[in-house]
Order: sequence, then structure tokens, then C-alpha cells
Amino acid sequence: MLYCIYIVKDRVSKLKRIKETMKPNVDINDYKSKAYTMFYDIALGIQEYSIVNGQYFDLSFLKQKVKELRESKDYESYINVITAMINRYEPLGEETSECISNSNFYSYNIGQQISEDFIKTMLLHIKSNRKLNVFDTNCFYGQIMQLFDPEKFNVYGLNTFNSNLSEPKKYAIKVIKNNLRGSRISNNAFDVLIGYAPYEKALSKNTIGGSIVLQEKQYLQGLYKFLNKEGLLIFAIPYFRLHKNICISIAKNLKNVKVIKAVGKNLDKRYVYIVGQKADDNKNIDENIYTMLRKAYDYDSIHTIYNETFEDYKFSNIEVPIELFKGSVLDEEELHDIIKNSSCFNSFIEKQKVDKIQDNVKKPLLPFNIGQIGLVLTSGCLDGVIDEGNNFYHVVKGKVSKKSDKDRQIVDGVIEEREVISNKVEINILLPNGDFKTLT
Repeated sequence: MLYCIYIVKDRVSKLKRIKETMKPNVDINDYKSKAYTMFYDIALGIQEYSIVNGQYFDLSFLKQKVKELRESKDYESYINVITAMINRYEPLGEETSECISNSNFYSYNIGQQISEDFIKTMLLHIKSNRKLNVFDTNCFYGQIMQLFDPEKFNVYGLNTFNSNLSEPKKYAIKVIKNNLRGSRISNNAFDVLIGYAPYEKALSKNTIGGSIVLQEKQYLQGLYKFLNKEGLLIFAIPYFRLHKNICISIAKNLKNVKVIKAVGKNLDKRYVYIVGQKADDNKNIDENIYTMLRKAYDYDSIHTIYNETFEDYKFSNIEVPIELFKGSVLDEEELHDIIKNSSCFNSFIEKQKVDKIQDNVKKPLLPFNIGQIGLVLTSGCLDGVIDEGNNFYHVVKGKVSKKSDKDRQIVDGVIEEREVISNKVEINILLPNGDFKTLT
């Protein structure tokens, strides 16, 4: 099932429950906020569905119902509004996604959703008396990173396409590859962070009817921890994915938030940029920010960089060093540098060297007993070629063999015979003149 279809179906179902359970004598103001949430989410779901089908969605009906909901004074007027919404959008919620399963709408390049004009405009309003740390979470070929002056910014990047990193490395202190998940990166350290919302068009079968966790929400939640105090987040996301849970997350964690419509050559016009600074840790929802984000369902009302006013963004005077910046996958070029600068390889080669016997100081054997000599011989420690000097050598091979002897004794007039087995120690020597000697 498409997520947009799920949203419409779920929100219509919740409106029907409100209609069935609401009592005539209740204060309808307590129910208005619930209805607004359903109306806005339905609007976003319908627009996503229309875009997938290549259709234009007329918001006039929904805008009219939002107005009527706001003006409703009693139970009857409230019920009439939500009944009209149910009748209008319930049929869509029953449709399936089969007819658009082959749509290529979701085949987008998230590396191209931030325009250079937008970043240039933002740079005019980024003010600091120190170098700022910048993190582009999908730097692609470095189109955005190259806009940051290296005299004013320490730029870092992550490339999720696993392509060659030589190009983006030209514009950054360090570039890592693969995904944020599994990467090890310093927290509370970046002053400017650029993020791109990943999202999926369909729900997997095991999530339908269960807990729905949006991919873009998980990703957004993971970005906040990287921001320094007063850090600026620039987050690209399709406007039709600004559902309640996304809006709550932003309103809790960011301040001075703006929603900017994406414009530019070769850009997906359905994207918006969420721009805001890291808020204090109180985690309270800013109602003004939440309301503004919810009204972004009306895409035509969102400003572009050309008709939006910006105030200067000021940052903390405390610079946090980037002590950790490692990707979840090791870069081949990085591996080369690691081996080159590491002492491990030299240590490995050093351990392969064998000490020659003639290079060591020779000491005579200690006065071992026969059993100890036998152990030494069986271990093979004495085996080898011995240099006598003047190109004379002899070969030594030691061994221990079993020796069997017969022991006869007369006990009470009876002859008893016992077999006694003992170890026989031999040292075999082949002398330079060809003589073979055995010492036992």
C-alpha cells in the first residue's frame, strides 16, 4: 500500500470515529485541533497521490472545509464539516496502489535537491567571528561544499552513493562514505548541517496495521545530535511529507524556523527547505512553529528565497573540535593512507625474521639427567647442522627409542620372568668425513 493512501484511509477512519463517539453537549473546541490534524494530513496525502498520478489537485474544497471548521460554533456545524470530508475522501482511501506501481516519481536524486542559489543566499546571513564546522550529509560530487569559503568554514561531507570520493575531497577536510547509520561522528559539534530526507512510497506488509515509523522522521531525529549550540539545520523534504509527527519533531528541536520553497534549474519543485537553529533542551513544542509547518500543505502559499526575508544567524562563540569522523564503510583511499602511516605492517614484517643460531651466544648444556636429555632430544631442539668452522659441518639427529630387557628371578623355587621396558637415548652424528656415530 502506498503511504499516501494509508494516510488518507487512516485519517478518514479517525474522523469517522470522532463522528460516532462525539456527544452533542461537548465543547467542540476540544475537537477542533483533532480535526485540523486530520484535514491537513489528508491534504498532504491527496497531493502526494495526485503527483504520483501526474494530476493536479485542487485545494479549494479542502480550504473551504478548514475555514468552515474554524468558524463552526456548535455540534451540528462541526459534524457537518467532518461528514463532508468523510464523504469526499473515503472512496480514495479504498483504492490500491497497483495502478501506479510502475511510477518513476520516486526515482529522484536527493543529492540535487538543495540549490546553489539557496546556499549562496544563506551564506549572506551566516555571521560568526570564528570558523564554523559544516557537515553536508550527502555531498555527492561536492556541488554544495565548494560554495563554502575554506577560510571561514571547516567542511566535512558524507557520500551515500559509494562513488569515487576524489572530487568532493577537493572541497572538504574529510569525506566519508555510505550512510549515517554505523558512522562514528562527533556529537554537538557542527554549526551548519545540511540534510536530505530519504523516504519510501510504500509501506511494507508487516507495518500495515502496526506501528508506522517514517524513514524521514528517523533520519531527522538522528541529525539533531550533531548540531552545536545554536547550530543551523538546512533540511530538504517533499512538502507533502510534513505530517504531524515531522512537524512536532521540528517544533521541539528547532527555533527561528522558516519553510522555503525549492526553486532552481533541474530541481524537484515539490521540495521545501526547513531552516532553523537548534533549540534549547527543554523539548517543549513551539506552537507557532508547529502551526506554520502544518499550513505548508498549501504549497502555493510557501515563499521562495526571492520573496522571503532572512535575519542574520549568529552562532555560539565556543568552537567544538571534530574529534571523530569515520564512515560506516572504509574508503579505499583512506585505507591506503592508514596502511602508509601505520606501524602495524612494519611490525608484521619484523616478526617474520628468524634468528640465526650462529648469531646468538652459544652456551653449553646444563648437567641434565637422562630423562631431561630425552625430552630435549624428542623435542627436536638439538637436531640440525652444526658449523665447526673452516667449512666443516656435522649433522646431529637425536631420538629416544624403547628398549626391552628380560629380568629373571627365582621366587620360592619358581623362576619368574619379567619384561622391563625403558627409554633408550641416542644421539646420531654424521661427521664431515662421512663417519656415522651413535652416542647412547
